[in-house]
Order: sequence, then structure tokens, then C-alpha cells
Amino acid sequence: MAATTPTIAVTPAAADEVSMGIAQLFSQHAANYQAVATQAAAFNDQFVQHLKTGAGSYAGAEAAAVASLQPLTAPAATTPPVLNLLSGLLADPQLIPVFLFALGFFGLAAIYIVAAQWLVKFGLLPVP
Repeated sequence: MAATTPTIAVTPAAADEVSMGIAQLFSQHAANYQAVATQAAAFNDQFVQHLKTGAGSYAGAEAAAVASLQPLTAPAATTPPVLNLLSGLLADPQLIPVFLFALGFFGLAAIYIVAAQWLVKFGLLPVP
């Protein structure tokens, strides 16, 4: 269960100096936590937004690639060698996982590149 309001101040248990010092220490930790939690939430929101943008770009590129292949799939006098290769790969059930792995690998690599750029931007990943 989450608190309805963030804890940013702790009241001292007693009126002595030690209780006040401990309460002040915990209050400072609470304030620091709230600041870091706010930054982490903002970073998460931006990261999710950029992943969505990247996914949209990836889907758009895939759609463009499919659209560019449409003329190649139309009946023609000769079949281009690229289509012969692709149809051969997809016709063999043992090669389909290899083909899908290659497609997934390049998509995952794009996600890691975007994530690394944001980590560098926020200073969480040192630049080599």
C-alpha cells in the first residue's frame, strides 16, 4: 500500500538533541529519496516514450520495406535472385528460426542503441 502523501519530514520522538538529530537525518534522507524518485520517474517516462517512438519508426521502416517488395512479388517473366533466396530460406522449416533470429537481433540492437544514448545523456553511462 502506498502512502497518500510522500514522507518528507520525520517528527522527533522526544525533545532531546539526539532525537532531533535522528529525525533531521531521516527527513534529509526522505527528501533525497523523493528527489531521486522524481528523476527516476521522469527518466522512465522519457525512456518509454523513446521506445514507443523507436518501435513506431521500426514498424514504419518494416512497412516501407514490405511496400518496396510488393512490385517484386507481382508476376514477372523472371524471378529476381533475392526472392529466390528468400523463398528458399522460408520454404525450409529448419531455416525459419535462423531468419527470425536475425530479424529480432537487429531490432534488439536498435533498442540497445537508443537505451545507451539515453544513459550517456543522463550521465549514467560513461562515454568511452
